[in-house]
Amino acid sequence: MSTGAIVGDETGLVKLVDINGNRYDFYGEQSREEKITDMCWKSQDENFWLVRESGVCEMWNVENSVLRKIADLTLDVKAAGVVKSLQNESEAICYSEAGDIMVLKSRKNTSLKVVASHSISSRKAEPVSIMDCKSCSDGIGIGGKETDLQLIDLNTGVATWRAKNVANDKLSLRVPVYISQLCFLNPETDSISSGSTVLTGTGYKQVRLYDTREHSSRKPTMSLEIGEHRVTSLTCRHSCSSEAVSTMYPDVYNSGITAYIADTAGNFNVWDLRMRRRLHRLHGGCSSVRDVQFLPATPGSEQLYNYNYLASVGLDRYLRVYDVKKHKSVKSVYLKSRSTALLLFSENCRSTVSF
Repeated sequence: MSTGAIVGDETGLVKLVDINGNRYDFYGEQSREEKITDMCWKSQDENFWLVRESGVCEMWNVENSVLRKIADLTLDVKAAGVVKSLQNESEAICYSEAGDIMVLKSRKNTSLKVVASHSISSRKAEPVSIMDCKSCSDGIGIGGKETDLQLIDLNTGVATWRAKNVANDKLSLRVPVYISQLCFLNPETDSISSGSTVLTGTGYKQVRLYDTREHSSRKPTMSLEIGEHRVTSLTCRHSCSSEAVSTMYPDVYNSGITAYIADTAGNFNVWDLRMRRRLHRLHGGCSSVRDVQFLPATPGSEQLYNYNYLASVGLDRYLRVYDVKKHKSVKSVYLKSRSTALLLFSENCRSTVSF
């Protein structure tokens, strides 16, 4: 059974890619104004959300290797991204760089509506710039240019936890804030009320780890410089216990937290955050990486993902699949245009790849 990918690009096309077959079909019309900025799955089914730079949010369906748009909604703001809600399967959270956060709901998969809207910028005197947003079990985390990590309660739109900036540098100058990527280590169980662990990547080549429990400091518990370029993609182990993963993949995961970090120069590195060292580099990419996803696990597996394989898209116009154990690209598909977003699926919702 083949594993497929859905890729959004800068020209507004949605591409359905057969990774093993090395081919793809595309849907939509090319327009720079309709650039796809982000995509995410709608929980528990074969539908997914996408947002365009023009402010249009759409819901699509993938079935029998065919894509079909089933609903759309034009927003009042330019959408920067969308993440699925872990509180309600029929909802998604859409956000703009200016600090607008909207909760969208689908009605019977035929229409979309905004059920809640919050403006983070209206609560602060200085401008807000959101560069990334991720959801956890009862809220979201945001960060951006001069907007340090915040955890937001979607019911009120109020930040329940805010990070503090790191100490001044050696010249006693303030360190600028620029969160370009973030992820919850365990999004299904992490909570903004009881505490969570959040990993962030910055535009100034740092990766930082935050512990948001009440007794913890609001400053990062760990801060590392990981290269010379802005972090553009960041992922780590999702929704699984370390013991289960290390048992299944002992050669890959022999430590606590493993992070996959890509930057604007195409460097794709694997870091052991507990030991604070780089394990190895995934070779093959040559340009800015824009999205990274683990491949789906084998049907019937207790795990959601196959942690031996990782897929990425970026400005080099390739979809690449990496073998984590061999540290190199084992499959690539040329997509002709620069890609911005990636989703992975199989006809059986979860499948494995053969190389």
